[in-house]
Amino acid sequence: MPKRSGATAVAARCTNCNIWDACAFSSSPEFPAIAEERYYSSGYTVYKQRQKADYVYLVREGWLELSHHASTARSMTELAGPGTILGLVEVMTGTSFSVTARTMGNSVLEVVGAPQFQALLQENPSIALKMSISLSRRLQKTMHSFYDMAGRVSARRRLMRVFHEIAESCGIPDRTGIRIELPITVQILADRLGCSRQYTSKLIGNLKQKGFIDRKNGWFVVTPKGLNLRRANNGR
Repeated sequence: MPKRSGATAVAARCTNCNIWDACAFSSSPEFPAIAEERYYSSGYTVYKQRQKADYVYLVREGWLELSHHASTARSMTELAGPGTILGLVEVMTGTSFSVTARTMGNSVLEVVGAPQFQALLQENPSIALKMSISLSRRLQKTMHSFYDMAGRVSARRRLMRVFHEIAESCGIPDRTGIRIELPITVQILADRLGCSRQYTSKLIGNLKQKGFIDRKNGWFVVTPKGLNLRRANNGR
């Protein structure tokens, strides 16, 4: 079970939060009072696909893997990092979770019950607007992935885009490029692409051979050459 914070810690949570400036709830003094802080260990399943959505989760620290399980396969949808709000669509539509959320390392989440969250949005139109913008961005990202698949964009190019997206979200810049200090396995990347593990491993080897990515001390690194590739593609 996740570790829960005591009531005395509520007042100080938002003040000491690392994502305060980017948090959608930073303008709401009511949020700390209705949210419960929970600490999760690495590899913990926060919620499962098809489970009733009774809560909304704000990722404060750590990263989660969101995966969708079909009858014949398992496909990763995305990674959720600090500032991500999980369960928003499901709570607002009264449906069950569409993905399974599992921590990739020790994580801290703010948890709000569905009725309290809905009441918060009704009383704070500015927060509701921020939620709408957040959902629009996620929808746009999903549609880009769909268009890539429908347009038959090569798996290698899609894999490089995945590396770019993760690097932008949680990468650590250094002299070798941008280091991604997340436990991303070949299988996770294969699930994201919808390819086999063997083929994905081959694609990774190809990108390393061309100098777009590297792997150091177990972490993936997007090299300066790989970063320049992203800038060139954005300029077209």
